[in-house]
Formats: sequence, structure tokens, C-alpha cells
Amino acid sequence: PAAWDETQFTSINGDWRLGLAQGILYNQEQKRNLIELLLLYRGKYQYYIDEAGVLAGLPEAEGLFQNALFTGLLFDDTREDKKSLNKRGIYSVLSAEFVPAWFGNEIRGLSDFTRLSYICVGYLPVLESRAVSIYLGDRVLFDWLFGEGDRIPVSARTSFGALTKVPIGSNPLHGLGGTLRGIPNDMFDGFIKLANNFDLRLHSPALTLFNLATPMGVAYFDAGVGDHLSRRLAFEPVYCAAGLGVGLYALGFDLI
Repeated sequence: PAAWDETQFTSINGDWRLGLAQGILYNQEQKRNLIELLLLYRGKYQYYIDEAGVLAGLPEAEGLFQNALFTGLLFDDTREDKKSLNKRGIYSVLSAEFVPAWFGNEIRGLSDFTRLSYICVGYLPVLESRAVSIYLGDRVLFDWLFGEGDRIPVSARTSFGALTKVPIGSNPLHGLGGTLRGIPNDMFDGFIKLANNFDLRLHSPALTLFNLATPMGVAYFDAGVGDHLSRRLAFEPVYCAAGLGVGLYALGFDLI
């Protein structure tokens, strides 16, 4: 195969989805569902301009039309303190994605695989005050693709299928490249992937500007491993990334 810095192509993408979230257990304190059953249909179309021929022999070499069905079980008791901006609680989703060939996945390109995914995010406050507030955050992602290699598109190999927020969330997530911050998106193909993101986040609510934006900082350490397309998770090498950042908290998001 070509070296990673030579695998350049342009793609045109379309994406559509329809989902349903059915509550199983209600959280009276937060006035929302604690546990939900997720059902999601996702369709996508990809057209590639591949003058270098780097996609030759791959399932999507001539483009891709794909239909997928997801089901998942979600647990969410996360919450944010409005004064300190600290987060706490756990968010997790165990999900399965079904992409059979007979479900219109031979119209353009070829997709025929099943994927199991898991995401778990936890938050733990360390210091709460108006001057400075600090909390720890950790996210674990696991992804396992089943099917013949020539029926699993690269877009699946280079992504985590974990569902995020219900029912129409960001899906799929970037694979090891992109999930490990500072590593280019879509690097490190794999049928099995495992990643962890650890953050220490600091906010200064007392310095909020115009009641809209709050200064914040982050220190992070990321690590991940894959199977190198061997279908056996390998812990050598372990890809790692670390860094520091500053930004603003606004509209419910940390903008870094």
C-alpha cells in the first residue's frame, strides 16, 4: 500500500438519519431518562475523486451508498454545576451496528459487516469555587468490526461506531487518528480499536466575560491501540498524545 502521506483523495459526502429513543428508567432528580433504548437508521453516500488510485481494490473504490441500522443501550446521569461549571457523572452507550449487503448496500460499492461499539465517559469534580474550578474527565472507546475484509469500507475501519447523545448524535466518531488529539484524522485502520482520553479541565467562573464566555484551560493525555488489520488487538505500539490548551467556555461547550 502507499505510504500514509501519499494516500490523498477528495470525497463528496451525504448523510441522513432517523432515530428513536425509548426511555426505560426515569431520573426524577434530573427530570430526564436515566436509561434509554436507542434505535437508529443511518444512510450515507460517498463519491471519491481518486486520481492517484489509492482506493483501488477497496470496497468504496467506485463510491459508496450505505444503509445501516443501530441499536444501543444508553445510561446517562451526567450533570453540570452552573456556578462552578464542573461536570460530574457517567455517560455510556453499548451499541451494535448492522450493515448487511441485502439492505441496499450493493447499489454502489459494497458494505457487509456488523460492528459492536462501546463508549463510556466519566467526570469527577476536584475543586469547586467561583475563582477556580477543576474537574477530571475520562473517555473510553472500543470498537470491533466483524465481516470479510473486502466488505468493510475504510470509512468503518477508520472510525468508532459509538453512538453519542440521543438519538441523532455524532456518528461515527473518528478512529484512532482524530480521537488521539494531534494525530491526523483517519490514520491507523483497524478491525479492533481501543482508545482512552484523559482530561484535567479548569474554569474561572469569576472571570466570565459579558455573562457569556468563561476562560478555561485543559491538560490532556490520550492513548490508543489497534489490531493493524490482524483481528487481534496489539498493545505494541501504544499510540500516545499529550498537550495543554486554553480557550473559552460558551453556550455549554469548551471552545479550545
